[in-house]
Amino acid sequence: MDSQRELKILGLLDSLLADEQRVIQRQTKKRAAIYLAGWIGLVVAFSIVILKGDLAGMVAAVIAAISGALGGIALFAKDAAKQWPVIKPHIDQKSIADRIKKLES
Repeated sequence: MDSQRELKILGLLDSLLADEQRVIQRQTKKRAAIYLAGWIGLVVAFSIVILKGDLAGMVAAVIAAISGALGGIALFAKDAAKQWPVIKPHIDQKSIADRIKKLES
């Protein structure tokens, strides 16, 4: 892994550990927005099918696929959030800060 990518990942992890509640709250809002966008997309796709305009089937299929992907992303994020309490005790914040300092110098 290149040092810039590692620095970015460690920086994100460090900010999560520093202000966990704020980050979790922000991620919860993002997840809810993605999930809502997925459902809105599915409703739009089915509305297009019902209205049966030109290319309705293809447009509906594309919108439904995108909506399904958004729903999958939201579920993945929800599962990741559930796993955080198990993972957190195994992370050493001091070693992360030391590694960030080493990469920045």
